[in-house]
Amino acid sequence: MTQKKKNILAVVILLIFIAVLATLSGEPGVYFVTLTPFLLIVGYFLPSFIAGMRKKKNTNSVFILNLFLGWTLVGWVIALVWAVSKDNEPTTVPLQTGDVADIEKLAELKEKGIISEAEFEAKKKKILES
Repeated sequence: MTQKKKNILAVVILLIFIAVLATLSGEPGVYFVTLTPFLLIVGYFLPSFIAGMRKKKNTNSVFILNLFLGWTLVGWVIALVWAVSKDNEPTTVPLQTGDVADIEKLAELKEKGIISEAEFEAKKKKILES
């Protein structure tokens, strides 16, 4: 079972436990008294929970923003947007078409036996480094 499923299961069990306790007490206002603070805390830290579940690189930063500025609607919305936004992926620099063509020509020369394997590797390395 993944950690995400374990966390969701723990929250569901906790909610069921609170509901059972409230039912056993028999007082109508117990639901409000027991569930409302729990739901408010979960709602307040929703951006932090989302960032954690999505395994964001900056989950701690989202939590700090949520903790200190979440009480303002603007801070909460910024934390939520930050939590659901996609992390920047590292960009890779594609080979230039001239480099690819040069390596293909070298491969043809190697296949024809005009240059050796060592010469091919040395020239390929030189092209890729430039």
